[in-house]
Amino acid sequence: VNALFFTPGALDDGGGASANVTARAPLRPRFWNVSAYLQDSWKLHSSLTINYGIRWEWNPPPVTRDALPIQGVVAGLNDGTGPRLSPPGAPVWPRRHRDFAPRVALAYRAPRGFVLRAGTGVHYSLLAGGVLEALRSQPASLATAEYAGVPLAGLSQLAAPAFGRLTTSSPVLSAYAEDLRSPLALQSNVTVETAAGRAGTVSAGWVSALGRRLLRGELS
Repeated sequence: VNALFFTPGALDDGGGASANVTARAPLRPRFWNVSAYLQDSWKLHSSLTINYGIRWEWNPPPVTRDALPIQGVVAGLNDGTGPRLSPPGAPVWPRRHRDFAPRVALAYRAPRGFVLRAGTGVHYSLLAGGVLEALRSQPASLATAEYAGVPLAGLSQLAAPAFGRLTTSSPVLSAYAEDLRSPLALQSNVTVETAAGRAGTVSAGWVSALGRRLLRGELS
């Protein structure tokens, strides 16, 4: 309970105050992540070795351990029908089983002591972090009620607000697109190194990362 008295006398004589009551429900989403990885090494000859592999990521949509449904999935963004809220409990993102991340790397020992190393691969990121912040601000887990003219003695008797449903008229709408997918990045690197003296090494490298489907927030 937060109370605001506009004059010092209002607090002394028990005058009215502007107050708001905030209640937070224990919304406890559960996230799962399953990964599997296969890798092999192929030595073509004494100077060239290739490592290759593939990783499979499965990130099903979160569920709650309480009776509170997850809300905030927006449908109709890409089919031309216009944005609309899906029913409470709709999956935050679709179940997908095709998130494969291939990777390949090589090491080549050139004449005169030079070594070339290069690699490239796809890496997926988890969606849990960004979604969890939005879940905490939904009407199903956070409710606020405002009161005016409340005397000091009556602050402890204010009723807790009821939790509601997310609607398009909510003052703050934290929602997610129905086609939400795991962000990914294509990472590559090339390094050339050579010996410098008896115990030293000199190397020069290039690193690149190209992001796709990165999470972003949009205000409307």
